[in-house]
Amino acid sequence: QKRNNAEYQQELMKWKNSTPNNPNGANPNEIAQALVLQDEPSATINIDSKYLVTKDHTATDGSKYDTIDFSSAGNNQSGIIGTVTWTNFSHSFYTDENGVKHTISKEVLVLSDGRSTGATANKMLQSVHIFHDPVKFINYNCGEINTEIQFYDENGQLIDFSKTSAYISPMSLNGGRYDYMDNGVEKNAGNVFEACQVLAGGKAFAIAGSSVNLHDGNDFYADSDNQNKDWGSPYSLDEWDKTGSSMQYYGAGLIKLTGTKLSLHWHAHATSDLALQASRTERKDGVIDLNAFPDRSISGAWAELTTVIPQNGSIPQRKTTEAHYRYNKARKVYKNPNDIKKR
Repeated sequence: QKRNNAEYQQELMKWKNSTPNNPNGANPNEIAQALVLQDEPSATINIDSKYLVTKDHTATDGSKYDTIDFSSAGNNQSGIIGTVTWTNFSHSFYTDENGVKHTISKEVLVLSDGRSTGATANKMLQSVHIFHDPVKFINYNCGEINTEIQFYDENGQLIDFSKTSAYISPMSLNGGRYDYMDNGVEKNAGNVFEACQVLAGGKAFAIAGSSVNLHDGNDFYADSDNQNKDWGSPYSLDEWDKTGSSMQYYGAGLIKLTGTKLSLHWHAHATSDLALQASRTERKDGVIDLNAFPDRSISGAWAELTTVIPQNGSIPQRKTTEAHYRYNKARKVYKNPNDIKKR
């Protein structure tokens, strides 16, 4: 075993010396997962909000979702947008510190502080789509939003994950350079990166080999383009940001749950407001014309959370360790939020 460990350490050092991103990040291949959130097609959803709620919209893949429209609060909505409660779970569970498996019976999500800034602020829908299946989570049509998540067991008790090995992963955090055309000349508007910040209830870890870095100890986003080979990314977006890809780790971070409530801040990290404009609008010949977009017409980003810890096959494996995981299949509904269509 000592020989195997020595060989493993040698191979691991060789891998780190090959200059991957986050070489000292968490090795996702060696993490035991105690939390499994699977598709819950029979889940019941209830939304409590002082804002306009419309129900039973259908996405292009057939998924059902409800919408909270908080545009009446303007561009700087403050406080609670709404409380979402999912019940009637059948497939999701966690394993406690004693090895006892518990069914998850309820998930409660509090949405708050849906804000948009910059030149595109009036153009944003200022709404949030909430999927009936909780594993698909939300699509936020504003510049930033906060989420608080709590889970309850089969006895209706709030689950404390502080003594368990429970992890959740924010995924699909892509971004990079955005250009626009000015009198036939392509110009660089700057960079925009999708981001997820841990506010409370979890400890953030960068994943070894992922393009997503950890900033200030709790904010996940990439520092360089991870979606377009023309702008320096070693991979194009469709190589890693899709269901079943062996490279989904490339756009993901990792959060260890440390209590009863996970608080996250979803936002965009932009190097300039012009870049933010370019990322949200169609670029045509000429400087970006925001007048071409009606107010409250631009959608936002998908906030994706999964308990499927994205594996990195390029990292050397321990020969003496055999790990068995039970994960739900990672699901990707859509990347472009504009693909959501009402029926």
